[in-house]
Amino acid sequence: MKNSKFLKLAAKLDRETLIAFNKYIKKLHKGEEVALSVFDYIRKLHPDLEDHPKLEISRAYLKIFNESLEDNPYNRTKLLNALSDLHLWLKDFLLLQKMKDNSFESLAIWGIMLKKMGLQEAFERHSLRLRSQLERMGRISVLDYMKGMVANYFFYYHLTRNKQEADISSLQDCSNDMDLFYAVSKLKIGCEMANRKNLMARDFEQEPITAVIELLKAKNLEDHLLLHLYLEVYRMIEKGEDRYACIEQLLTGNIRVIEPEELHTILSYMHNYASARIRKGHDEYWKMVHNLNKFTVAHGVFAGGGELSSIQFNNVITAASISGDFKWADVFMNSHKAYLNPDVQKNAITLAKAVMTFEKKAYKKALNILEEGEFRELFDVIRSRSLALRCLVELKDPAGVDIVEYCISFEGFLKRQKKRSWIVVKSTLNFIRMVEMIEKGKAEQDVLLEQINSTAEIFFKPWLIEKAKESRR
Repeated sequence: MKNSKFLKLAAKLDRETLIAFNKYIKKLHKGEEVALSVFDYIRKLHPDLEDHPKLEISRAYLKIFNESLEDNPYNRTKLLNALSDLHLWLKDFLLLQKMKDNSFESLAIWGIMLKKMGLQEAFERHSLRLRSQLERMGRISVLDYMKGMVANYFFYYHLTRNKQEADISSLQDCSNDMDLFYAVSKLKIGCEMANRKNLMARDFEQEPITAVIELLKAKNLEDHLLLHLYLEVYRMIEKGEDRYACIEQLLTGNIRVIEPEELHTILSYMHNYASARIRKGHDEYWKMVHNLNKFTVAHGVFAGGGELSSIQFNNVITAASISGDFKWADVFMNSHKAYLNPDVQKNAITLAKAVMTFEKKAYKKALNILEEGEFRELFDVIRSRSLALRCLVELKDPAGVDIVEYCISFEGFLKRQKKRSWIVVKSTLNFIRMVEMIEKGKAEQDVLLEQINSTAEIFFKPWLIEKAKESRR
C-alpha cells in the first residue's frame, strides 16, 4: 500500500483534521463497511503512514479482514478499491472544509457559482464583499496580487453589466491590479530563469522585461515591496548589478510583511548569487552569506520551511566556518539537525563536522571524520572528496596516498556523471585539474597563477592561489 494516494494525503493531516474526517465518513458512508474497516486500521498508525511495516499489503489485509490476501484473487482488488474510495472521500472532505473557511478562495468559488446561476443581486453583493476583503488584506505574496486581479474582475463584471454609468475609478483599480499581477509575476519568472541559467551553466537569452520596467516607472509601482524586491533581485542575478546590500536592507526592514515562501525564494536567489561570486574568487561574499544565514535563522525561516536539505545545511555550516564563527556553527548544527531528512542526517552532520575541523586547520582529524561518512548523493560526494583532497594537500606528505592518482580518480568520477554540464561539476573539475598541476610540480609558478586567475568558474580560487605560491618554481 506504500504508493497509495490516500496514505500520502492522510499522512499530512493533523490529528484534529483526522478526527473530523473520521466523523465525516462514518456519517455519510456508514454502509461502506470495507472502506471504514480499512480506515479504522490505518488511522491508528497515523501519522506514520508511508513506510510503516504494518501497512505492507498482505499483513494489513490479514489484520483487517482476518483472512489471507492470497485466499481469493479478488481480495487485493477489494483492498485497493477501498483505498481509492477513501482518497475520493478525503478529497471531497478537504474541499468542503476549504469552502467553509471563509477564505478568499472560498469566496471566489462562491462568486463563480452565483454568476453561473444567474443570481445577479446576490452576485453584486458578493463582489462588493470580495473586494472589501481584498482592501483589508495585505499583499505579501505573488498569489495575493493574483487575488487582487480576481476580486476586481468580479467587481468590473458587476459594473459593466449593471451600471448605466460606469465607475471609472473602480475600472481603473481593476486595470491597476492587472498591471500589478503582470509585473510581479513577470519579474519573479525572470528571476527564476536567470537563477537557473547561472546554476545550470546554460546559455540562453530570456525575453527582456523592458515593458515591466516602463510600467513600474509610469505607475510608480516600485512602492510595492514585493515588486521592489524582485526587481532588485533581477538586476542582481540577470544584469550583474551589485544589489546585494540593498536587498538585504529591504528584507531586514520588512521581514514580517513578506510571505514565508516568497522570503525563502528570495533568500535562495541571494545564496545562489553569492555562491557564484565566491566561485569567481570573491571571498568577501562568505561573510555576506554568513550574515544572511544568521538573519534567516534568527527569523525562523529554515524552521518554518519544514525539511532542510543536506545542501542547505552544509552551505550554512561552511559559510560560518570560513567566517570563523565556529560557536554559531555548532549551535546551528545541533538546533537544526532535526530538520534534516533521517536518510541524510548522519552524512550531513559528518560532513558539517569535517568542514568545521578543516577550517580549524586540524587536517588529519578532518580526514578521519570524513571516513565515517557514506556519501552517495552527487553534491555530498563532491563536497566530501574536495575537502579530502584539500586535507591531503595541506598534510603535504600523506602516508599511503598519491594525490595525483586521487585527482585522476575524482576527475574520472565527475566525467561519468550525467549532470556534468552543471556549473558545480564544471567548477569542481577545474579545481581538481589545478591541484593536479600544482602537485606534479612541472609548471612555473607564474603559469599556475595565470591559469588559476583566468579560469572563470573554479572552486577554492584563493586557496589554490595560496598553494600555487607555495609551489616550486
